[in-house]
Formats: sequence, structure tokens, C-alpha cells
Amino acid sequence: HFKNSHILHLLGNCKNTIRGVYKSSIIFDEGDGEYIIDSYINAISADNMLVFNGGVFSIESATGFGIRSKPDDDDFDSLGKILINYGEFYIKSYKDAVVAKSNITILDDKFDILTQNGYNQPIDDTVSSKGFKVTSDAKGSEIKIYSGDFEVNTADVSFRSNRDLIVLKGNFVIRSGDDAMCGKYSLVIGEKDAPLDDLNIRILWSYESLEGMTIKIYSGRIRSKASNDGINASGVVRQI
Repeated sequence: HFKNSHILHLLGNCKNTIRGVYKSSIIFDEGDGEYIIDSYINAISADNMLVFNGGVFSIESATGFGIRSKPDDDDFDSLGKILINYGEFYIKSYKDAVVAKSNITILDDKFDILTQNGYNQPIDDTVSSKGFKVTSDAKGSEIKIYSGDFEVNTADVSFRSNRDLIVLKGNFVIRSGDDAMCGKYSLVIGEKDAPLDDLNIRILWSYESLEGMTIKIYSGRIRSKASNDGINASGVVRQI
């Protein structure tokens, strides 16, 4: 548990600046404390759970991940989940900014994300430099965003779930060197009968704006620019 009401500044010339291993969780408790993390490789990494209940996070990762919850391949007990109840996040990372094995759940927050040098610069395509990513395609794995404000500029896909991606409310400004929002199995945008202004998505640049085997758009305002497909529903979901 981190309980911080002031400023915590960490310099990590190591693999992980903050690390929780097998079946361990890292919890940032409620408060308005500020966390400044300058990391050579990974800034915050936990195998089981990462929980954010408040705080302001300024994170820079020179060669690795920003926030990561992904256990080793031989660890079948740790959950690999990230829960963000509230907070402000300013993340500049070389690899993925926020990545989990099973789930990323965001209730409310403010995000300003930059991976590598952004969407319109030469990139190192040997690494994954996504904004938000869930790696598992098992049933129940998902990125689910209830609300928040997002400014995302990524060399790679901005929002990518290897299973499902659900975006209910919030304000999104996205510049992506690849896809803006991609759920490999399903992509759900908005809620039935929701007010139009509850969800605003502005995709200023992308390769494909919205992609999934199935796509459901219930509400919201969406403006997008894509060099390939604007909305790409690629097939029928095979349930596993």
C-alpha cells in the first residue's frame, strides 16, 4: 500500500522501479499525493493486481512499460489485472503505457499518454508501443472504460484488447500510428439510450479508427480520420 499526501519522486535505473511479484498486489490509496517516477525500463509492475484509488502520477519509461500487470508465462495464479478508480496519469513510455494480462478497468480518471515519439514519427516496430492493452484472449478478458478524459498519442494502437473493448462514457482525443480502438473479438461504444454528450470520441489520426470482429455503437459523438478503414467489422465472433 502506498499512502502519500505529498510528493514521492523515484528514480529507477533498474528493471522495475516499483515491483510486486507472484500473487502480490500494489495499491495506491486515496489521496492527492503526487508520484513522479523516472524509470529506465518499467515504472510500475505487479503480477497480480494494480489498484489506483487516487493521486497524480507523472511516469516516464525510457525503454520499457509505464504501468504493467502481466505475470510470467509459468505463473497461473496471479490475476494480471489493473483497476483504476480515480487518478491523474501523465505517461511517456517507450513500450506500452498501460498493459495487463486479463483486465483493465477504468472508472474515472484523466490520462495524457505518449508512446515512443507519437503517431507521426519514425518508430521502432520491434516492440509493442500501445496506449492501453490487454494481452489475453480468454473469455472475460477486457478493457472496460466507464468514464474519464483521455489524450492519447501513440506510435502503435491506442486502445487494444485481444478479447473485448468496452467504452461507455468519457472524452477521448486520439492520435494513433495504427488503430485507434480495437477489440479483437468485440468493440462496444456507448450505452443504450444514453445522453449524446456522455461520450465524445475524436480520432484525429489513425490507420483504422474502430475495429473488431463485431462492433456495437449505442451512443456518443464520434469523429474520426483514418488512412485505411474508418469502421471495420471483420467477422463473426468464435466463442471460446
